[in-house]
Amino acid sequence: MALNINALKCSDEYTFKHSVDVAIIGMVIAKEQKKSNKEIFEIGMAGLLHDIGKTKVPPEILNKPARLTPEEFEVMKKHSAFSYELVAENN
Repeated sequence: MALNINALKCSDEYTFKHSVDVAIIGMVIAKEQKKSNKEIFEIGMAGLLHDIGKTKVPPEILNKPARLTPEEFEVMKKHSAFSYELVAENN
């Protein structure tokens, strides 16, 4: 998994920071809800990896400063499926 997280950091700093934020917030909420350490860890990993599929989205789409075309948006929407595939391959 470390390679995938590093790939995300290298490909898109904004998404990496967002994923870290999601992981931290999820873990804080889980701790407040008195979840087990295993559940807290799993929630943190889910936060880190939820957007890992964006490493498969072409950078010209991922970093486009303007509104995405309908075709580009269709490609961007696939990042969730890409995330699932990457996690499944490494699990």
